[in-house]
Amino acid sequence: MTKKPAKRKSLFPSPKNVRFSHLISTLEKFANENDNLQFSLREAKGSHTVIKFTLGDYKWRYTVPRPHGGKNKVLPVYIRKINKMIWEIEDVIASLEDTSEDENNGDSP
Repeated sequence: MTKKPAKRKSLFPSPKNVRFSHLISTLEKFANENDNLQFSLREAKGSHTVIKFTLGDYKWRYTVPRPHGGKNKVLPVYIRKINKMIWEIEDVIASLEDTSEDENNGDSP
């Protein structure tokens, strides 16, 4: 019998209650915790904001509509997709760290 994969930790455990300002500040904090990860925001047409992460040759980009019409929370569907993007970034960071550790271990006599 195979084990169930471990549930991944989410930056936003409750996707229904995330304010746009909290989303941006949390993503900035995530980028600052990872040395080579660059984070940028760009205002797109209308009420959309483009979130972009860059790590070497890897790039992730996602467009999120800013809440408007008296609302201040981002729709849960966008938060779930951002969580998946963050997990992909974490996987790439982990694989890059594993690769660099393997290279370092192979160099020593």
